[in-house]
Amino acid sequence: MKHAEILLGKIKALLALEYVYANEPAAPKPEKNAVDGLLKAQLATLPETLIKPLHDAALSADIDRILELVQRLESHDGVVAGSLRSLAEAFDYEALQELTAT
Repeated sequence: MKHAEILLGKIKALLALEYVYANEPAAPKPEKNAVDGLLKAQLATLPETLIKPLHDAALSADIDRILELVQRLESHDGVVAGSLRSLAEAFDYEALQELTAT
């Protein structure tokens, strides 16, 4: 095995990366609207006392507050909380605002 392959393998493992090579077709991604619709439907089942403050935090781009509220959502729905955490960590406040709008 070449040194470059070893190095890239270690980087991949340590950073939990997935390399996409030019000669490989990209894996199909789920339809964004369908995923957003499902997530929005799941959010509708959660307490408004958590969703409204989450929306307000997204409007003000308050990452600390968003992550605090997402952590509280984990006891209600871990999958939804994980999706929201991913959006927050990507600083996708617009998506958070759209999903939490009532």
